[in-house]
Order: sequence, then C-alpha cells, then structure tokens
Amino acid sequence: MFRNELLIIVLVFCCIGSVALADSSSTGDSSPVTLTVMTPYDQDLNSGLKTIAQEYGKDHNTIINIVSVQGRKKIVEELNSGNTSADLVVIEKEYPIFNLKGLTALDKKGLIDKSEELYTAEADLVVSPKSSIQSVQDLNGTKYAAVDLVNYHMPGGCLANSVMTAIPAKPEVVNQSGIDKIYQAVENSSADATILWKSDYNAQKKNQGELKAIPIPEFSMDNYIATLKNSANKDEAASFMDFVIAHKDEFAEK
Repeated sequence: MFRNELLIIVLVFCCIGSVALADSSSTGDSSPVTLTVMTPYDQDLNSGLKTIAQEYGKDHNTIINIVSVQGRKKIVEELNSGNTSADLVVIEKEYPIFNLKGLTALDKKGLIDKSEELYTAEADLVVSPKSSIQSVQDLNGTKYAAVDLVNYHMPGGCLANSVMTAIPAKPEVVNQSGIDKIYQAVENSSADATILWKSDYNAQKKNQGELKAIPIPEFSMDNYIATLKNSANKDEAASFMDFVIAHKDEFAEK
C-alpha cells in the first residue's frame, strides 16, 4: 500500500514538472522578428515611418530596419537582382517625367505580394510671398532657379529641371549648386521661382526664410507600400503594412 501511494506521488510530481516546463517554454522570450523596408530618400517619409515603426514595436516583437536608397531606379535594380533581402518596399507606381515605373515594374517581375497606396509626394512651385506667379504657366520670361545637374547630383535636385522640360513656359534658368541654393535664390530675389518636393521645401524653410509654396498636383508622385513575395516573414510584413496604412496620416506632408 505504501509503495502504491509513493508511486502515485512521484507520478503527480512528474506531471506537474512537465506542465511547468511547457508553460515556461510557451511564455519564454523569443527572438524578435526583423523586417527590412526599402524606401526612397525622402525626409518626411523616413522620419514619419521611423516613428510609426517605433510605435509598432511597443506591442509587437518586431524590429523594423528602414533602408533609405538614394535613387528610385536603384531600388528596382536591387530587388530585381535578388541580392537584397527585404520584406517590404515603398515605391512610386509610375512617374512619367522621371521615366519611373517602380511598382509596375516589380509587379510585372512577380515580386509584389500585396500593395496599398501610402502617400503623395507633393511637388510645389516656390515663389516669394508677394509674387504674382500662380502656376507654372506664369513662368514664361521669369528667372527660374534650378540645380546644375552637370556638376551637382543630389536627391530631389532634378525635379525643377524635369518639370521645365515638360511645360511650354520658357523662363531664364539660373543654375545653382544645390537645393538650398535654389531656395535661397528665390529668397534673395536672384530668381523668381523654383520647384521643390514638399519635403525639401519643409526642410529649407526651417533654416531659411519662409517662401510661398503652390502645390502643382500634375507633377506630384503617388507612392505605395508593398509586401514582397520572397519575404521570409510574410505574416509579420503584412501586419506591419496594415499598421502603417492605419497610421499613414501621421507622416502626411505638412
């Protein structure tokens, strides 16, 4: 009788030990998932996306690695090469004046799993606050600040030049060495106008005088966020994309 009772006690303790071990395994800390998001160089986008990624990380065991690439065509080249491991991408669908077809090209290659419209990169005509210029049609005969692309290359620097080739107006071009300089040229009246991405305008007005920005929707760029089919973390990537879409107003250009 005593031996039977002892055997029962031993079996009970063994069962308790197994349950405790299982509970410890199920509730123990697991390694975080790391998601890589490839994005174009865009100050407002990357600043806002970083904030959203940090917010997401508070409730999810996920690290978001944001890789900013200078050159949208470079993003497509990298993903097409298969040498870059990424889970999501932020890219334009199409932008004719730059000859860009990012999302369309990646989708044709079968690399896109799911995509959602994310934000519009606004193009702005930048003039002095008292200027009578209201649209790109008013630029004919004016002085127009543009980046000298022969000697200087930088993200966003080609917008002013590309727009000028797409409109009938023919202003006198005042070449400058950078985005800060074309903004400054309008501020000091050595030029009547220029064209900047809203994010670049926002950055310049923080350090220089505030000029008037007139949106030109016909030259703005629609951007999408997409999950990639070769992602090793498809469920987590889809979850993060849904979270970004739900919070996209947080990094809308202001």
